[in-house]
Amino acid sequence: MTFLQFLCALRRYKVDVLLLAPAVSLLTALLKKTAPEKIPKKVFVFAPFLIGTLAFAIYRMIATASVSPLTETFGETAEGGLSCGSAATILYVAYEQFLRRKKSSPVAPFLEGVVPEAERQRVAEELFAGAAARDKDALYGFLLETLKKSALPACTEEELAACAKAVELFLLSLQKE
Repeated sequence: MTFLQFLCALRRYKVDVLLLAPAVSLLTALLKKTAPEKIPKKVFVFAPFLIGTLAFAIYRMIATASVSPLTETFGETAEGGLSCGSAATILYVAYEQFLRRKKSSPVAPFLEGVVPEAERQRVAEELFAGAAARDKDALYGFLLETLKKSALPACTEEELAACAKAVELFLLSLQKE
């Protein structure tokens, strides 16, 4: 999604929905962070829509000073709530794509093709943190053993040794700075 596509998507919503969407997005993010680990991540796909519908219903009840948004005009309330949820989702996606910087270990690029992608960040952080606790002589052995535990099955001993040596040289160069 380019920035222009993002702006075109936002043009489709009404002002009240656009004003509620950031709050819905923040509430959804807060819910994701504070929810128990037992709750599957797939549940949070629907959270912005449920929170958006609830927020829009409360907004409409305050704006009209009645409960008619929950009774007589519930269809309009539900439509606005779902619009609010989808606008919140678009804002969240834009935040993730354009603004948020994911922290990455400087060792991670060395592990491409050696460690599975799903484990690469964890292994890179383990190597980086473990290197600080070891002296120069023990570093290579630690790196090689850690890589052997997490390496792709197709990696040869020579490839693992070369990767461990490259990471060792990189980490030693960081220590000199």
